[in-house]
Amino acid sequence: QVDKDGKLVKIADTGLAMWVPSVMVEGELTEEDVNNGSICYLAPVDDSASVNIFTWGENMDLVGLVKYYAGNGVDDAEIVVINGIKAVMAGDEENDCIVIDYPMENGSVLEFSFCPASDEDFAQVALLMASSIQEAK
Repeated sequence: QVDKDGKLVKIADTGLAMWVPSVMVEGELTEEDVNNGSICYLAPVDDSASVNIFTWGENMDLVGLVKYYAGNGVDDAEIVVINGIKAVMAGDEENDCIVIDYPMENGSVLEFSFCPASDEDFAQVALLMASSIQEAK
């Protein structure tokens, strides 16, 4: 049973929002994290799971992302639509994560990384969080 207590949170200045369960707390980002593209890090107090939100890349679009993943040995990357917004979803087996990537207008990629993908309990929470990503109001 997943505790559905939480709230819809705007993700910095990305134009997107996501439901965040009350058990997830925002971690502090270092200057290095921010310089490397990190926007937000969420985890339960026991740090047993995480959601990392960050930007990377340049000149990427949906097809380019699928090709990027295929060229890096990820066969399951696919274009999906979440709440009317197109994205690419892929499995990152090396890091035990599921990632959802949104190409941004400036050509960079906004990535939501949910880890660990192999944890069945967290997978339920990650699915709820990922399916809630929407345009911020």
